Amino acid sequence: MAAPHVSGIVALLMSKGYTGVETIRKILRDTAEDLGEPGFDNYYGAGLVDAYRALTYDTGYEPFIVWTVDAVTGVIDSITCADEGGNFLLTEVIARSVYIYAWRDVDRNMYLTSGDLYGYYGYSGGNPKDGTPTAITVEPGETITVEFQFSPIITDRLKPVFEGSLLQKVLEIKEAAVEEYYNKLERK
Repeated sequence: MAAPHVSGIVALLMSKGYTGVETIRKILRDTAEDLGEPGFDNYYGAGLVDAYRALTYDTGYEPFIVWTVDAVTGVIDSITCADEGGNFLLTEVIARSVYIYAWRDVDRNMYLTSGDLYGYYGYSGGNPKDGTPTAITVEPGETITVEFQFSPIITDRLKPVFEGSLLQKVLEIKEAAVEEYYNKLERK
């Protein structure tokens, strides 16, 4: 059943002007959802094809996602995207004490991996796993301004844990932001 799906994505890529077997193969591999053992394996190959990621492969736009996590419960509290200048506004922060994180999926593989930009309020450089976020206390109706650092993840051995429902929620916002970005381009 994979052949019709892959063929359809190949046809869509060709309609966008992509040519050459190796070019299209690279796009399909780079954007596939990895299944089974990390990387290529004999059972899953390169993974599950992802039409959306394949068709937005070379666009260059990747939003900077910013979110807060309740410092007491560890549950995601509020999430948004930074604008092109790196500014962001979290309008629906519910918890009084939160940690603020940011991530840009530079390689667009939908996971926090080497090469991605990652940081949090309280990060001061070096390995992000070595530091801990600093909690920010916000009173109801209060507006505060914070600046914080981020850096590229140099190696996957140094990346923080970032998975499960938190990752899923961040990815949903990311996909919506990318879609909104391209809809704006089409309206221009």
